[in-house]
Amino acid sequence: MPERGGSVHEIISIDDYAINIKGILINDSNIFPEKDVLEIHKLFQINRSIELRNALTDIFLRGGIKEQNKPTDQLHQVVIKEINYPPVAGVEHAKPFEITCESDMIFTLEIE
Repeated sequence: MPERGGSVHEIISIDDYAINIKGILINDSNIFPEKDVLEIHKLFQINRSIELRNALTDIFLRGGIKEQNKPTDQLHQVVIKEINYPPVAGVEHAKPFEITCESDMIFTLEIE
């Protein structure tokens, strides 16, 4: 439609959901929470999608509706893109962390 002004917009799909998880690892023994830091690092090293379940992300990662034909483990998948440990001055037994994830929804192509 070259004679018309404006532009044509085509919507193909929405982007992946970006999910940011923030928390603080605390060791009650007043020492650095090394074991907990290593556990989070193991999640990152898996190098594949993992299941994320909580009240807020469950709404979006299942598309807002209950899908009858899909196993629930395929509806709540995320990929960890990055893990950060922001510095905290003067605190040895607590370590803040930030995990950046993206949704990794599995789609089935049906050809009839």
